[in-house]
Order: sequence, then structure tokens, then C-alpha cells
Amino acid sequence: MQKAFSLLFLILGFNLCFAFQEAEKNNSIENLYLSASFGAINYDYSSELLNDNFQTTGITGTNTFAARFSVGYHLTRKWDIEFSVMRPRAWVQYNFESPNKFDKSVWTNIWAISSRRNFKLFERTTLYLEGGVSNVARKGFNLNDEVAVPSVRYIYPILSTGILHPISSKIDAAVNFTFSPANSNYKQPATHFFATGIVYHVREPSEQVKKSYSNTSHYFPNHLFNIGYASDYVGFDANRQFSKGLDTSIPIFWLGDVYVEDGFNASYQKNIFHTRKNFSLDAGANISYYNTQEDESFFAISVFPVIKWWFLRTKPADVYFNYSIIGPAYISSSVLDNLDTGEEFTFQDFMGIGFIFGKERNYNLDLKIAHYSNGNIFTQNPGVAVPLSINFGYAIY
Repeated sequence: MQKAFSLLFLILGFNLCFAFQEAEKNNSIENLYLSASFGAINYDYSSELLNDNFQTTGITGTNTFAARFSVGYHLTRKWDIEFSVMRPRAWVQYNFESPNKFDKSVWTNIWAISSRRNFKLFERTTLYLEGGVSNVARKGFNLNDEVAVPSVRYIYPILSTGILHPISSKIDAAVNFTFSPANSNYKQPATHFFATGIVYHVREPSEQVKKSYSNTSHYFPNHLFNIGYASDYVGFDANRQFSKGLDTSIPIFWLGDVYVEDGFNASYQKNIFHTRKNFSLDAGANISYYNTQEDESFFAISVFPVIKWWFLRTKPADVYFNYSIIGPAYISSSVLDNLDTGEEFTFQDFMGIGFIFGKERNYNLDLKIAHYSNGNIFTQNPGVAVPLSINFGYAIY
């Protein structure tokens, strides 16, 4: 059942990327929406979860700040389908005092696929009821080489309800409640999440705006083909700069415990949408082959969305910053350098800077760092760090 659910996540991810292309082709992009909710979460963890051989002096973080992020699609006026993740700002901590004071954390993440039924309360106010299936992953811990809190992963129902009220033509204000039932088989307590947030509806631009976008004099490649090479010869400071490990680190990306030594990749990107000058959205596919620092090798296949910010337009070249997260991926080995990375299903993330140049802007140079991890869908998630890669490509308009 759990492998089937993982496969469902993978298929959904691939379909989402293809849906971007279909939406662009069929002018149905306005059926997409994004939502973010922030509020208080309660796990109600207790000492009952702890192995009888151990005794805690206290448990903190059972009530904390949390967030739920979703991407959805309006199937009809009354029905939506949604893909979401819910997680706390900080993990639950079990406190101990022997021989010295120390804490151990329990991680809990809930990913879900659900459907929503919308009911009109008032002329501009909507009530929704949501139900679906969720992947509940709890990472426990060991003490003295003995399992103190077991790690578990299981498939379970998830329920939610909320009220939406528009505050603009594209944004709704939301108040909602999400509930994940207790599971006595794993001594997992129920999860309660009370939140407020926003829903952003992707609207089709007006004909006048679309005409200005299509008639732009700025270059946006319609098709982009790349091949690249990554090497740890330059180290991992670029990865650490945007994750953790340096005094100047800016935590907008991730590192990992498995380090790639070198490898090759080939990718294709198709433009889905662009503004007149500064932003574009592409959907892509990638195949990579890497060697780790412990002399193991693996290959990965992924699809992904990528956002580009074209921040500099000059006569010699146009320069962009790109960022891609949660691109569904398959890796050929889930155990790398003696670390269990979860399962073969994972996500690919990358970020970097690129250039298009040449008389007709047909040539591309792209520098990026990358990362593979499963987003804590599974109880093991050390992550894979890919060092800076140099990618060369050809653009077609």
C-alpha cells in the first residue's frame, strides 16, 4: 500500500508538469491555484510513545507554529483536487536528564492528495469540505543503541474544512481546520491544525496583456536543450552558502549528507508562460548520472517546473536566476554511501544563474547547484548534495 502511494505521488508529479503544458495549450491555466495557511498545530505526543525502558522529564513542541502549502486545480465550480504538505516550524522534543540534560526530536510530516467540495454560503463567501488520503511519516530516535521512539510511515485519511472570502480578483482570505486522526496501531496521536491563510488563483491574462507579452522584443527560449557536468573539485561552499554551514549562509536551499563527487546530466525545458520582460515559467525533464564521494553511482530521472527571473538584459547577453523545487524524480538506488535515503521516489531541486547569448540568443550557459530529497515523505531523508555544475545548451524560439 505504501509503495502504491509513493507511485501515486510520482505519477501525480509527472502529470502536474504535463498539465502545465496542457494548460498553456488549452488556455486553462486559470484553473490552477496555490494556497498557504499558517497557524497552530497540536500533536498531543505523550510518554506513551516512548519505550518502557526510558523515562522523559518533559515534552515540548506539541503545540507550535506550523504551515500547510497546497497546489490545486478547479475541476468544476464545485469540485477541486489538491496536493499538499503540512509540517511544523519546530519538531517535538523529548527531554532527558541522565546522565546530562539533552533533548531528542520527533519529526512529523503529512503529505496529502485530496478533493474539495465547495458550498456557497453567501454571495461572495464559500465553505469547503475536504477529504483525502495522506502519507504520515514520523521519524523517531534511538537511545543507547535501542529504539526509544519508533519511526513509522503509513497511509491514513485526512479531513479539512474552511471558509474562503475574496479580497481581490486573484486572492481569497481563508480560515481553515485540518484533522489527521489518531492511529492506535502506531501510538500516533491525532493532529489538529487551526490556521488562516490565502489562496492565489492563477487568472488568464487579458487579451491586451497577452498581446503585449507575445509581442515583446525580449528573448524567452521556447525550447532549451542542455548537457552539463558537475564536480566537487570546486567544493560545496556554493551549496552551503544557500543552505547552512557558513557564517554567511542564506537558508533558501538544502545541502544533504550524501555528497556527489562528479557526474553528467542532460535536460530539456519548454516555456509555458512569460511576462513581457522579467519572468518566465518552464516545465522540463532531466536525466542524470552521478558518482558519490564513497565511490557509489546512481542515475536519476526527473520532471520539474522552473521559475526564471530575467534580471539583466544587455546587448551581449541576457541573464537570469532560476529556481526549481519538488520536481518528482526516480533514483536508481535508495542506499548511498551506507545511508538510507528513503526510497527510489524522491524530489529534485536546483537553483542557479544562467545566460543566453549570441546574435539570436541561441546559446545558453547555466551554473547551478542541485539537491535530491524526499521531503520527509519517508522516515529516512538525509538528502543528496550535488555540487556546482556547468551546463551548456541550445535555445530554439
